[in-house]
Amino acid sequence: MNASDPVFARAAMLALVLAGFSAPAQAACDWPAAKKDIETILDRDAAKSAEFRAATKAGRDSHDAIEKLVDAPARDRIRECAWQAGEFLTQRGFPPLH
Repeated sequence: MNASDPVFARAAMLALVLAGFSAPAQAACDWPAAKKDIETILDRDAAKSAEFRAATKAGRDSHDAIEKLVDAPARDRIRECAWQAGEFLTQRGFPPLH
């Protein structure tokens, strides 16, 4: 069986289609909620904000530092929006993701 064989081509196409169906669905990013979770730490909780700023000043990854300070549902939202969270934290003046 070679690549120019129509049976091979059909089998390859079927394999690709089935692989696409079996791939896990990626969770959608709820950026407004994730942003609010980050802003709560940075702007509304003085103790956690101070802990976050100290951690990032000491060289810790800002994304990792923020994840350590939120509850599990907020952590999941932030992880689902990792790119947006990283960009937002960078815009706020914190080091980019490592």
